[in-house]
Amino acid sequence: MQQRFIQLESDIEGALMRYIVDIRGASSHIVRNIRSSKIFEGDGSSIFREDSTRDETEIRKFSSEVSVDKEKILYGDWSEIIECFHAIGLEMASEQERMLFKVVEDATTRTGNVVSAEGKPISLDLILKMLEKVWIDFDRSGQPKLPTIVVGDEVGEQIRKLMNSPDVGNEQKKFDDLMRRKKEEWLAREADRTLVG
Repeated sequence: MQQRFIQLESDIEGALMRYIVDIRGASSHIVRNIRSSKIFEGDGSSIFREDSTRDETEIRKFSSEVSVDKEKILYGDWSEIIECFHAIGLEMASEQERMLFKVVEDATTRTGNVVSAEGKPISLDLILKMLEKVWIDFDRSGQPKLPTIVVGDEVGEQIRKLMNSPDVGNEQKKFDDLMRRKKEEWLAREADRTLVG
């Protein structure tokens, strides 16, 4: 009997952890698209960049806690208990996003890839400056794979208005010229790649 209880407890814990991880991923497009792998030993890892630089990354802990009243567990509706674990998943996604943005901010500051609006509203010119700073890949048909821009709701609305404004036509040539330069860089890099096989 004791062994079956221990197995049941382990099964429930595993199911709840999978549920929390699923909620964490479902609530954050950013977290959902991050590849992950288990690190079985050590307290960090390294990122080796194409320019031969190396960044050490430390393992960071994020956690969340929830209290569930004993009465809820014994006599409550199961959905009330699940709601508590749903909140954990949301909190963990939020914490992981904050950590990710901090790592990205540190890396871009260190490499000089920061574009500041200096308190001014976002503009098409500023977006082009941001695109100038990043590497852009192209698909098989030669179309750019533009990066995702992560912004808050207010800036997102400003960008939507910019993209629908008549000024977009005036900036199209600048965008096309930038994409042409980015494609030339990409083609040169692809031509320099060594095929292994």
